[in-house]
Amino acid sequence: MLQLDVVVVCDWNKVTDRCVYGAPDLVMEILSPSTERKDQIVKTEKYRKAGVREYWMIDMERESVVMYDFSCNHSSVIYGVDQAIPVQIFDGNCLIEFGEIFAKVKRLRENRR
Repeated sequence: MLQLDVVVVCDWNKVTDRCVYGAPDLVMEILSPSTERKDQIVKTEKYRKAGVREYWMIDMERESVVMYDFSCNHSSVIYGVDQAIPVQIFDGNCLIEFGEIFAKVKRLRENRR
């Protein structure tokens, strides 16, 4: 069992009060130095084998998002924060823009220093 940062499950029959049975449709992990290697190697392979359709790794330091679309191929696409990222589980009809989120997090980090 893995602990996920953000998960999208389109089939509500998989969701219970305690957990999700079966593979989620979309998983997003926010990389941190302590878990980066695990997220990039171990979790990527586990999600692919489990049947997750789409996996995003959000890298706050590099201001990028790596997106794997496991439903049609196993290659990755790297997006910058200035790009709208198409959600493949919705046939690309839903776009997520991380620019504002990255900017807010950056400001919060600077204020903590």
